Amino acid sequence: VVWKGKGSEGQMNVWIDKEGDEKEEESISQAVFSNDSRYICVVKRANEACVLEVDTLSVLSRLCESSTHTITCAIFSPDSSYIITGTDEGDIAKWETQTGEKVGHIGGACVHASRIFVDDTAQWVVCTSLSGSAAKWDLNSGEKVRVYDGGHTEAIVLACVSWEKQVLVTTGLDSKTVVWSLL
Repeated sequence: VVWKGKGSEGQMNVWIDKEGDEKEEESISQAVFSNDSRYICVVKRANEACVLEVDTLSVLSRLCESSTHTITCAIFSPDSSYIITGTDEGDIAKWETQTGEKVGHIGGACVHASRIFVDDTAQWVVCTSLSGSAAKWDLNSGEKVRVYDGGHTEAIVLACVSWEKQVLVTTGLDSKTVVWSLL
């Protein structure tokens, strides 16, 4: 895997060696490190993401959604054994890091997911949306715990969660920054 500079839309590009010397340039929208810094999950502008081993930059596994869904964001579980992804169609999925096998799914949870966060126990996930809202989901049962809306009139483009996982801060295209309690 060889990293290049910025792509035509301000995105990073990556070359992935798929077979022998054949290389393919692909635009990526996000790259996230695992908590133990052993892996990188690269979210591409397609229906898949790939997990790379940091030491060798070799592909460990691929996370493939259906051809109609685009993975838009990802985060590793605290122990790095799982990756949680969001899609443009609203699905949240849980994948095994080592194999790329999908082991959990919440359909229609967060349409046009822009960012995703998971708590330290991997029990719940918060997903922000380009629709201007966010929601907290129980990752095991698939139940919606809480909806955070009314703070933004346009897409949420930036978000972060405090280190103790009690506060969500979102910024939207409406130039508003909103602080939400996750408790």
